[in-house]
Amino acid sequence: MGQTWNRAAWVAAALALAVLAAPGIASAHSAEHRAQAEAALPAPPADMADMDQAGVHDESAETAVMDHHAGARAPKPFFPRLLDWFGKWHTAAVHFPISLILAGALAEVLRRARRAPIYSEIARFLIGAGAVSAVGAAGLGWLNAGWTFIDRNPIVTTHRWIGTGIALGALLLWFLKERTLRQPQAGQIVYLTLLALVSAALGLNGYLGGALVHDGLDHMAF
Repeated sequence: MGQTWNRAAWVAAALALAVLAAPGIASAHSAEHRAQAEAALPAPPADMADMDQAGVHDESAETAVMDHHAGARAPKPFFPRLLDWFGKWHTAAVHFPISLILAGALAEVLRRARRAPIYSEIARFLIGAGAVSAVGAAGLGWLNAGWTFIDRNPIVTTHRWIGTGIALGALLLWFLKERTLRQPQAGQIVYLTLLALVSAALGLNGYLGGALVHDGLDHMAF
C-alpha cells in the first residue's frame, strides 16, 4: 500500500509540474495565428465617403464597396464555422504537449540521476499523455491556420511542419517508451535520442511562434 501511495504522490507532483510549466513555456503561441490571419487579409476598397472627398463618383466603384461590406457581413455556413471554432482551441491545447513532454524528459533525467524506478513510471505517463495531446494540438493547428502546405511566410511554414513533426515524433516516442519497459535493454539509445530531439523541437517551435507574434526572428535579442 505504501508503494502505491508513493507512486500516486509522484504522479500528482509530475502533473502539478506540467500544469505550472505550461503558461510560461507556451505563452508565445497565444496570438500568433491571429497575426497570421490579419497579415493574410487583402486591403479593403476605399469607403464611399473617402471617394466623395476625393471627388470620385464612379458607380462601379461604389457598387464594389457595397459588395465588399455585404460579403464581410455574410455569415459562414454552420460546418465551416464549427471547424473555425475548433481551430481556435489550438492556442490552449498546445500548452499540454509542451509541458507534459518536457516534464517527461525531466523525469528521465531524475531516474538516471537518482536511480529510482518510480521516475520511469512517471515518464511513461507524461510522455503518453503528451503524445496524445500533441496529435490533438497539431490537428487543431491545421484547422486554425488552414490546409496550406507552403505559406507565404517561411516562418509560418517552418512552424507548421515542425509542429506536425513533433506530433509524429511524440507518438513514436511513446511507442519506444513502452517497448523499453517491456525490454529494458531494447532501444534505450534510440528512445533517449528521440526524446532529446523532440524536446529541442518544442523549444525551437516556441521560439518561431514568438517570432510570428513579435514580427521577427530577433524578438529574443538581448
